[in-house]
Amino acid sequence: MNEERPSADIEILSSGEVGELAIGGPQVAEEYLNRPDLTSASFIEHPEHGRLYRTGDRARINRHGVLECLGRVVAGQVKLRGQRVELGEIEQAIMRIQSCRTATVIIVEESLVAFCAADSSEVTRADVLATCNQWLPAFMIPSHVYFIDTMPQLPSGKIDKDSLAKTHLHKTNSTGLSTSTTISPGDHVSQSVLETVGRHISQDLGSDTDLSSAGLDSLRAIRIASALRRQGFVLGAMEVLSARTLSDLVAICRSSTQSANRHNPTHHSRR
Repeated sequence: MNEERPSADIEILSSGEVGELAIGGPQVAEEYLNRPDLTSASFIEHPEHGRLYRTGDRARINRHGVLECLGRVVAGQVKLRGQRVELGEIEQAIMRIQSCRTATVIIVEESLVAFCAADSSEVTRADVLATCNQWLPAFMIPSHVYFIDTMPQLPSGKIDKDSLAKTHLHKTNSTGLSTSTTISPGDHVSQSVLETVGRHISQDLGSDTDLSSAGLDSLRAIRIASALRRQGFVLGAMEVLSARTLSDLVAICRSSTQSANRHNPTHHSRR
């Protein structure tokens, strides 16, 4: 069903086209009890297919005849730091990972948080970020990725997103972020990384600070990578996002410098 047409003018879409999922048949209820406003918004009469219920879900029938649900029509579209973000598109990208059974993306405290129902021994955070980077713009890449066995559900059968948000906040608050960093005198790499990340993340940083919990997201990763490249480090936003802690990022920068030196040795000539 075309999701942009009013209920009085419904267009049945062909296989492969994306629209709003409508359900018909004898199993469809007559109305929402004592909610005429919801009833008029959700139930429609079609001249050929009879009474239909508008689910509010985006869907399509693929070339194999299988119905694919692609997230919510309205609720999935949000604004984050001035950018329009379609949460369903992010979930769809993550679901391209073969071992990911279900994916849900929510926004918690101005951060994109992804939950993937998968075995963490088969798929990693780096796999999710790499897949998202392949299919999505940078501002739609999740800052946090969690792997869970099954999605919590409400009595209605829908995913309990409040429970997922609480899970994220609990993990963030129990991380135990360090507020001091040991930087060896003359350690140019550590000092550069600390100062650069500190300019983009407004939080005390320690060598074991969990960067995603401290606020590292795709946009900040792009800015940090750009700043580090200006200082001679060879890395991109994906390398920054793959670092779990500040120590990890220091190691990545140190490795990138050594790799660059191996490929571009300095030649000295005698006078």
